[in-house]
Amino acid sequence: MQATFGREIAEVRADISAIDTRVTQLEARAGDQAPGTHDADPLMERRFSDMHRRLDDLENRTRRHNIRVRGVHEGVLETKDFLLGAFAHILGCPPLPFTAIDRAHRALRLKATTEAAPPRDIICHLPDFALKDAIMQKARTRRKWRFAAETFELYQDLSPHTLSARRALRPVTQLLQEAELPYRWGFPLSLQVRKNGLMHTIRSPQDVAQFLSELNLPIVEVQDWERFPPPTQSTMRLAGAPRPQRTLRKGRNPDDTDLLRADSQLSQAQEGLRSPLR
Repeated sequence: MQATFGREIAEVRADISAIDTRVTQLEARAGDQAPGTHDADPLMERRFSDMHRRLDDLENRTRRHNIRVRGVHEGVLETKDFLLGAFAHILGCPPLPFTAIDRAHRALRLKATTEAAPPRDIICHLPDFALKDAIMQKARTRRKWRFAAETFELYQDLSPHTLSARRALRPVTQLLQEAELPYRWGFPLSLQVRKNGLMHTIRSPQDVAQFLSELNLPIVEVQDWERFPPPTQSTMRLAGAPRPQRTLRKGRNPDDTDLLRADSQLSQAQEGLRSPLR
């Protein structure tokens, strides 16, 4: 029995030694392919950036009929009726028909537990794009609006990636404002400035340095928004963030919730990000 066990133990040791050798080789290969290999291929970098921008543009196109309303207290339960009256007040027109808004709901995050906490945004969808555009054009003339004892702001509903990129480019837009250079946001994601008949554009983080140099502006550090994407519901759960307490409807795939963006992390990103269409 001792001889039999000895042979078996020797075989196990040999297998473990072989596995250890293979693991060491795999770790060495992984170390050779560490983060620098992606940076070493400019063509791949450019293709990745272009693909990211196009996917983000597709998501923004699905939101182009949406308006995000910020500041309406949680006590307003009939959000659709409130918005119909508020939009008519902004446009200075007769009451809008009930079909002007086909759906309106609060942002998909946990409800505020204290009075001091900001209320969840209201996101509404207007089938008539001309009506939606008229409301947003009017909203650009004033930052805050008041209706039915509620003070609120209107924003275009944008994708989390777009908001993350605009937040990262805030140092650049501040320089443009100080230099009194008008700029505008483009779609797919871009920051555009026209000077002396030439259009200067930022489409990816790699364009920032050349953009500032062409406009004779000081170089500022900008976070790479393509390497640090905004968190999704799935990544937040892995990090230990609380999950929304929602009951899934019958026949709904639980994995579909992973497609919902974490509005709680992005609700403040639109502050100060209005496009100065001058």
